[in-house]
Order: sequence, then structure tokens, then C-alpha cells
Amino acid sequence: MWGIRIQSGILLAVSLCPRTGRYDVQRRRTEEEKMKDFSAEELSEFDGRDGRPAYVAYKGIVYDLTESAMWGDGDHEGMHSAGADLTDEHDDAPHDVYVTDFPEVGKLV
Repeated sequence: MWGIRIQSGILLAVSLCPRTGRYDVQRRRTEEEKMKDFSAEELSEFDGRDGRPAYVAYKGIVYDLTESAMWGDGDHEGMHSAGADLTDEHDDAPHDVYVTDFPEVGKLV
């Protein structure tokens, strides 16, 4: 289930997440809003600790996991930490690739 609405001139996509049953609102970027390029060092600053956002990279894309209950304080099940590229580590994960359900905020360069 999904819908589109304009709020203050910003296009929003609203969908019902099949996993959580919650509504998900994702802002669609305009052409002027380029996604940020992150170096590994820059990404490490977004570790989810002390109120900082929790970002992770997967296959070159950086995702914002800040709102995920599974990433409290930048930690995921004591196995992974935010602020890192988890592409290689995900092969050992006992679940599907849910990180791609979260907002894209940039790319790892």
C-alpha cells in the first residue's frame, strides 16, 4: 500500500512496510539534492553513539539506520557497529538484506 503527497513542495512517498506494519515516509530527492559522498573515515563519524546518526554502507550505498530499533546506540545484536561498511560482514548474517529498506543518504567512495 502506498501513496504520494506533496508537503511544502517536497515529494514524499508513503508506504506500509510489510515487515513492521508501520507506515514509512521517505523523502524523494530532487535533482539538486545530490547524495553525499562518504569516505570510510567520514562514515565512521556516524556511529549512532551519543546522539549521532547511525549510518552503514552496503554495496557502496550509505543507509541511515538511526530510526531502527535493531540499531540502538549504533550497535546491532553485539555483532556489528554503525559507521562502517558492512558489505563483507553481511554474508554471515542470519537474515535477508533489510538495510536496503532504510533511507539512502549517500555513497561510499
